[in-house]
Order: sequence, then structure tokens, then C-alpha cells
Amino acid sequence: MAATTPMTESTSFDTLSAANELREAGFDRKQAEALTRIVARAHGALATGAGLLRLEERVESRLAAFEVRIVRWLTAAVSIMLAAISLGFALTGFLIAG
Repeated sequence: MAATTPMTESTSFDTLSAANELREAGFDRKQAEALTRIVARAHGALATGAGLLRLEERVESRLAAFEVRIVRWLTAAVSIMLAAISLGFALTGFLIAG
């Protein structure tokens, strides 16, 4: 049996070699081809290190934009509350003076 190496993002899946190995191990041609197609699809769906880094960058970027929106919203909310309090004091002073 051949030694296996871990798949990295630079490793491609050799479907012909895989099918041949399966045939040598006793699989018939249809079984070997079907299993090879399944493994090839799974290999194509694996996340790579570079793909995960791109995903991390996108998540961090969106999180930073969200944080900016939250700070703006809180600033606006506090400003409205302070304006309401100031208006309340002004009205109270007007009523007391009047």
C-alpha cells in the first residue's frame, strides 16, 4: 500500500490514480469510478488555509462595520436622551418662573 500524505491546498486529487488503486484493491470499474467521483467532490469542497483566511478577513471587516454602526446608533441615542433631559429642565424652569 502506498504511503499517504496530508492534503494541502496545493495538492490536487488524482482521480485516475485513485480509481486504479481501488481497482487493484478489488473494486470493479463502476465502484472504483463512483467512489473516486465522491472523493473528488469532497476534496473540492474542503476549506483551504487561504480560503479560511479570506473568510476571516471578511468576517472581521463586517464586524468592524457593525461596530461603527453600533457606536453611531448609541451616540445618536445618547444625544437624543440628553436633548430630552435639557428640554425637560428648560420646561421646568419656564414653568417655575411663570
